[in-house]
Amino acid sequence: MPNGRCRMHGGASTGPRTPEGQARCRAARLKHGQRGAEAREAARLRGEARRAGVSLRMLMRLARAGVDVDPDEVLNLLEKWEARKRTARQARTRATQASGFPTHDNRAV
Repeated sequence: MPNGRCRMHGGASTGPRTPEGQARCRAARLKHGQRGAEAREAARLRGEARRAGVSLRMLMRLARAGVDVDPDEVLNLLEKWEARKRTARQARTRATQASGFPTHDNRAV
């Protein structure tokens, strides 16, 4: 063979050689929630946009109802609401792990 390996027993792959192949290999490695910096930044921006949309909808509902509310007060309420949701999610996770029910975090390897 031109690469100096046996045709029948060439051995394991030596990996991608071209920059395009190396980029594909790097992209394929990102799995199980491990994301690159660009994906994490995009997710953070999506979260900020979602929170801004929720606060805007809440302000619009209150304005339609004729309630005069300080926008900072609405933001504080939203932060408390998100904290309660986060606490409830953590409690559900702990309960699931304590029950022994297999999840992606505690399943047998």
